[in-house]
Amino acid sequence: MRAADPRDIADGVIEVMTDPALRRALAERGERLVRETLSWSRAAEETLAVYARVLSTVLSTEGTRR
Repeated sequence: MRAADPRDIADGVIEVMTDPALRRALAERGERLVRETLSWSRAAEETLAVYARVLSTVLSTEGTRR
C-alpha cells in the first residue's frame, strides 16, 4: 500500500474490515509490539541505560579535569 494514495488506503481499510483473520493478525501483532516496546520494565531498562551513559560521561570528563 502506498500511504500517499487515498485509493490504496481505502482499499486497505476495506480489506481489514472484510477479512476477520487479517484483522485478528494485525491486532495481535499490534498488541505484541505495544507489550514489547511500551512496558514499564522496558522503560526502566532504557532509563538505566541513559543514567549509565551520563554517569560514564561525567566520570570520564572528571578524570580529564584533574
